[in-house]
Amino acid sequence: MVKKTNMMAQKGGSTEPSKSGAASSIRKTASVDSEAVSSEEEAVCPVPEDIPCEPPYFVTEIVTLRPESIYPIRIHSGLLNAKAPNVNLASLERWANHTLARFVDWAYTGTYKILYGHHDLDDDFSADNIDLSAKMGMHIELILFAEEFKIAELSHEGEKQLKELLDTHFTQFGFDEVCCFINDVCHPALLDLRVGASVCQMLASYVGRYSDVMCKDEGEFESLLRDYPGFAVAVIKHLSKHVAQ
Repeated sequence: MVKKTNMMAQKGGSTEPSKSGAASSIRKTASVDSEAVSSEEEAVCPVPEDIPCEPPYFVTEIVTLRPESIYPIRIHSGLLNAKAPNVNLASLERWANHTLARFVDWAYTGTYKILYGHHDLDDDFSADNIDLSAKMGMHIELILFAEEFKIAELSHEGEKQLKELLDTHFTQFGFDEVCCFINDVCHPALLDLRVGASVCQMLASYVGRYSDVMCKDEGEFESLLRDYPGFAVAVIKHLSKHVAQ
């Protein structure tokens, strides 16, 4: 018998839809449901008891990543152990709900969304007012989460989405957007990540590629390079490649 429990952000009681194994069903399982449910229900495993459910983590217990949250984030313990064996529940206190929600979404589906239409998961952003630096910051925070707990696949997914965002919008950046990019994206990433980390190398490539725009804000640009000399070296290397091309 398997408890019906919603994996992500549900206020009050909890229920889990029956498992069909389809990707759409998994996405629905990991979606936001803010309506309270009055009672718990049980569902029979869809296969005979002597044959394990597929995937096997669907029959494991549900754990809550942030029990004290009004909208707790939940996940099957077997899936948590399989995708992120280094995660210790006691060490998740400093991570925001929107980061944990995207981690759970990725664990079930292999990807994650920028917005879920739920204030506790979107960090008070909406589709109308979230700017590019905020979007990039969300990717960076998820990459930081993945780096801390050594979740390589999640780190790669975060870097892929960040690169897609940068490739789409960076050439359109003006002076103000570049300043935001340095202050809101590069600095936070370099505070917590190794300069040698692939995401830092990615950021260095964009800084080097558009150094002519960056240099217009001499104070911020010089501060970035002065505070992180290793990053400055990476920027110069990418700048040299760009000039050579």
